[in-house]
Amino acid sequence: MTAGAGQKVLVTGVSGYIGLHCAAELLEQGYSVRGTLRSAAREASLRRAVGSVSARADEIEFAQADLLDDAGVAPSGCGDGVVDPGEGCDDGNRSNHDQCTNACQRAACGDGWVRSGVETCDDGNRTSDDGCDSACQLEEQGDHGDTASEATPMFVPGQRQGALDRRDDLDFFVFVAPQTRRYFIETTQRTDTVCTLFASNGTQLAMDNNRGVSNNCAIMAELEADQTYRLRIHGSAGSMGSYRLHVNW
Repeated sequence: MTAGAGQKVLVTGVSGYIGLHCAAELLEQGYSVRGTLRSAAREASLRRAVGSVSARADEIEFAQADLLDDAGVAPSGCGDGVVDPGEGCDDGNRSNHDQCTNACQRAACGDGWVRSGVETCDDGNRTSDDGCDSACQLEEQGDHGDTASEATPMFVPGQRQGALDRRDDLDFFVFVAPQTRRYFIETTQRTDTVCTLFASNGTQLAMDNNRGVSNNCAIMAELEADQTYRLRIHGSAGSMGSYRLHVNW
């Protein structure tokens, strides 16, 4: 029997470097781990990050919680099928993909969780033109600017769907960092991508080819609030195909 079999541990700050590695080590020791997130939109990217250091990343649970607000933490009886004080619902499970989230609150477009059969995306906001529209339906991917001056704007945290339809295709995106903090930038889907991050003056800050999942690119960088940044996406060795760009923290 492993050391932590049958025991559950709550890890706050799981999106940070130390918290992430603590969660991974606890999983390897056999503990059941739940990590808290301020933004539910980060669950998928953090699960992939845990997966880079632990083979048990599919076992970690995530709960959205603002630890400065008592209302942001799931009630202790959440998931028992009984609607307790502080709960908006309780359907007897801890799924985030039905009408009642794992914090026992009514699911809604913009909460960062994709409701099965209702939403095709949920990027944590109700803004259109960022890849996921205000009704939480995927927007057509279209093409994006081929130069820095034609960069496609995106809101952060957020996502954008894109496609590289030529071997020399370049897609540029531009965003303003809303906070001074560490940002996690990555692509998903099956296209082998290269990500390059630039400051507003054109200085290259970071570049990656395949640190992400399945040859996707992934960059972690400290960015300053209210500063403009640009991203360039292109195919590795001329790779073509669709991708989804994520910029989160």
